[in-house]
Amino acid sequence: MIRSNMHTHSVFSDGKNTPEDIVETALEKGFVSIGFSDHSYTFFDTHYCMLKEKYGLYKETVAWLKEKYKGKIEIYCGTEFDRFSDPAYREGFDYFITGVHYVLINGEYYAVDGKREDVTRAINEGLGGDEKKYVKMYYELVSSCAGLSPLYMGHFDLLTKYGMVDDASKYYKNTALEAVDSLLEKNIPIEVNTGAMAKGIKSAPYPAGFILERIAEKDGCVVFGSDCHDMTKLDFAFESCLEAVKGAGIKNILEFRGGRLVDAQV
Repeated sequence: MIRSNMHTHSVFSDGKNTPEDIVETALEKGFVSIGFSDHSYTFFDTHYCMLKEKYGLYKETVAWLKEKYKGKIEIYCGTEFDRFSDPAYREGFDYFITGVHYVLINGEYYAVDGKREDVTRAINEGLGGDEKKYVKMYYELVSSCAGLSPLYMGHFDLLTKYGMVDDASKYYKNTALEAVDSLLEKNIPIEVNTGAMAKGIKSAPYPAGFILERIAEKDGCVVFGSDCHDMTKLDFAFESCLEAVKGAGIKNILEFRGGRLVDAQV
């Protein structure tokens, strides 16, 4: 079983639960480690992220939990760093993961996973209806995350969330595979993310099966994360997705223990 989740969101950003409630849930599930990755501050969209004035209390709270639960579970203080966040907001943490939540078109930030109409506006208003440009723009941003050296890349193919791009097309697949290759060349693990499954939006995790197969072909590494916003779904679909990952031929499945990514031994 997967016994770790480093992709969780608490009340410090857009999650439903307190950090301590999440720790208690992790203990109930037999986890060896839990990491908090509340969203890094984005000046252009503050409705979902951790506000600047909360950073100090966030770090203090996680430090207090580390001490309280010492010897019971490993607890880490991290952040989910958006591609467009200021680099200053990824400093001073035990780790950070990264993801592309927006595309920037003519000075306007369009949310990739906000609402369906955000995607429609980005493609139709921002790019004149050119879906290929949208796909290219998104995956160029994903590729550029390799230069940030995150713990791992979160929800690699997030742009497929609402089924509004033709992810069966040859162009889409080639563009996505180029991006995953750029990350694997830098030895950056890819997240198997069950967040959209937990919300009933998708029936399979990120990334898609053909991407998992490429990760296996390149002998790459994956890390499981539920993108948890509700503690009751802390390990949502981990076991069923583990079988899919193994079925794709992936051998390197990692989890965070002792302050680093190690073999999950599953």
